[in-house]
Amino acid sequence: MLNNLLSKLRQKPYRDAYVKAHVSQGLAYQITALRQQRGWSQQDLAEKLSLKSQSAVARMEDPGYGKLSIATLLKLASVFDVALSIRFQPYSRFVRERQDVSAAALEVKPFDQDVRSYAWVHQLPKEILSNQSIYSIPCGYSELKLPQAEINQRFPNVTDPHGPSPMDSKEQPIIITTHQVPR
Repeated sequence: MLNNLLSKLRQKPYRDAYVKAHVSQGLAYQITALRQQRGWSQQDLAEKLSLKSQSAVARMEDPGYGKLSIATLLKLASVFDVALSIRFQPYSRFVRERQDVSAAALEVKPFDQDVRSYAWVHQLPKEILSNQSIYSIPCGYSELKLPQAEINQRFPNVTDPHGPSPMDSKEQPIIITTHQVPR
């Protein structure tokens, strides 16, 4: 299957159509998946987006629509409480990232659930792991602060903060600042 796709991707018009279709359809499917994962109706999402009717959400979820602006995507990201990443990338990564379009693959946890999972804990520098630190994670206008004892309790099996990480090596780790605990 990949050989057939690679053969088709060698043609510029096919590449352009492939990207356009996967971006517009992928966004529509992901908006639907995120809404459903949160147990919201289209009307619920319309209200959270301050839209006049549910039909605007139906258009966003229509794989053939494909006219979402960056401003609309940013508003959706805010309502779903997830990050939005819009970037140019090589076809190899683009194709790889679109292999699995299941609901599970399209799931994105909202910030509070994502932070609780701490999938990025391996990115913590060793100097942050002293017993006198509080971890401060910038979150827009607020911060999440965790004392060392809570870090130890939540991550009893973490022994090497610089070990393997689930993050792609090309991605930047979350920036975490530390503050000394007053004695």
